Amino acid sequence: MGKCRVSYIFRYISLTSVVLLLISGIAFARPVTMNLAFNIGGDKDNIIRVNGTSFSGLGPDEKVIAELDKKFISSEKNSKVLAMVFAGSDFLGSGFNTTYSANEYLLFLSQDGYSNRLLITFTNGTFRDVENKAQDAEAFHMVSKIFGNMLILSPRSFPFFIRVEYGSLHLDGRIRFDGPTKLFIKNIGKIGNMANVTMKVI
Repeated sequence: MGKCRVSYIFRYISLTSVVLLLISGIAFARPVTMNLAFNIGGDKDNIIRVNGTSFSGLGPDEKVIAELDKKFISSEKNSKVLAMVFAGSDFLGSGFNTTYSANEYLLFLSQDGYSNRLLITFTNGTFRDVENKAQDAEAFHMVSKIFGNMLILSPRSFPFFIRVEYGSLHLDGRIRFDGPTKLFIKNIGKIGNMANVTMKVI
């Protein structure tokens, strides 16, 4: 049987939010390999972490590791970390290639196709934020809390906009509301050539 290979290329990653992707599927009797080619911050001067050892993204290096104590591979720079975490049924191996291209290195993780599952996270933190949850991902195929730490600031108000687009429109009535509100918008027919729309607070 051949290999099922999935590849993604991320260029010049910068953090704007917590990212967690779940990639899952069934491919009987075939290995599934996820390849990620990227860098964090615009260059390859990142730290790759696999099986308790750190490597430079500048390389030149290529490693394939069949046995991992904690089944994840990560890369980090300036307190930002991207990781692939095994969460499937049969782990086959992981590794990296720092000579993949002039601007990106490549991380990969392989597993059996049956019940394959992989978590990809990009967040604030270091490999330790991933390492602490990797065992849960392997045992339960998911994590109970997000990877990393995000500082979340709540604004004093949330601007809210409603857009209803009609060529011509007749609004039936006028409303005003404040605080938590349920708004009911309904097209109740036509007045001449105009849509007749009502809005009310419920």
